[in-house]
Amino acid sequence: MDLSIIIPVTRPGHINNCLQSLVDQLDSSFQVEVIVVKSKEIPINKFEEHPAIKIITTSQLHPSIRRNIGARSAIGEYLAFIDDDVYVSNQWLETIKKHRGAIDVMCGPIRQTGFEELKKNIVGQFNQSLLGEGFSDFNCHREQVKFYNVPLCNVVLKKSIWEKIGGFNEFADYNIDDAEFFYLASRLNIRFENIPDLLVDHDLIAFGWDNLKKRARSRFQTGINSFLFYEIYFQYPALIFLWFAAATAVILLFLLPIGTLFLIGLISYSLYTCFIAAALIKKPGNPFLDILIFQVLHAVIAISYFMGCLHLLIHFKKFWPILKLKRERFKNVIGV
Repeated sequence: MDLSIIIPVTRPGHINNCLQSLVDQLDSSFQVEVIVVKSKEIPINKFEEHPAIKIITTSQLHPSIRRNIGARSAIGEYLAFIDDDVYVSNQWLETIKKHRGAIDVMCGPIRQTGFEELKKNIVGQFNQSLLGEGFSDFNCHREQVKFYNVPLCNVVLKKSIWEKIGGFNEFADYNIDDAEFFYLASRLNIRFENIPDLLVDHDLIAFGWDNLKKRARSRFQTGINSFLFYEIYFQYPALIFLWFAAATAVILLFLLPIGTLFLIGLISYSLYTCFIAAALIKKPGNPFLDILIFQVLHAVIAISYFMGCLHLLIHFKKFWPILKLKRERFKNVIGV
């Protein structure tokens, strides 16, 4: 078997479209199996009897556990991991076929769908802003990328790499599973390459209350993980910038008078607003509304992140087992 595609399913509304985008590309010249790991109440409809699709039912909810279940049952030389709410492009499988053997780990750009709606446009722009996500969603250049720029919703790797690392972390929060896995791979001198033709479309939650709650939860967990897994998170440029800004603000608070602090804050806020405006200058719509939404998003992620840090300090004993297991994984893979 050439390739095993593993899809952990948690969102029943998308998986059939995802599978259809894969099935449309199957041909006899490239042996592919699609492994769907899901709970029993999620229907797969017409794909349940498809010869190339293997369905595994589990009660485990953690995505890393589902990915590991799929990988253990896989017989392909290469493993591909995608999410259940992505739709692979027409040349996706052909791209894997073309580059396998030459690249240990390949990933591809993620094109957000539904940009016609104004609110989705704003969130899409935010994802690529300086203080947004850890990686640029749409990288159209073939190049080597850092471990934190490898998206677990669109990546292909040799199964031997998965075996050497020991699978994905099943104990920590799922927000860290991809970064930890590819960090360990990077310590083994494994390189990651972005292939523009390995493109997927990914659904994006429109800006609104659900989007804010999701971002707040994610950044709260990042605040916890950034100290449990400091070796990983403090290589992220955005996180370094955030702590540098916070440390600078605290130092200035003790050194400068209130009036001077107010003036520095006003200048910094003006520059920040200009940066946002420059990022949105080519996008149609109400620029004042866009800037306001950006500021709300940035405020939410910053406050949620520091609340997560505080939560870790207060409840550190609760997270000790995760830290102990992390050390065991690191020692098993890289000896430290």
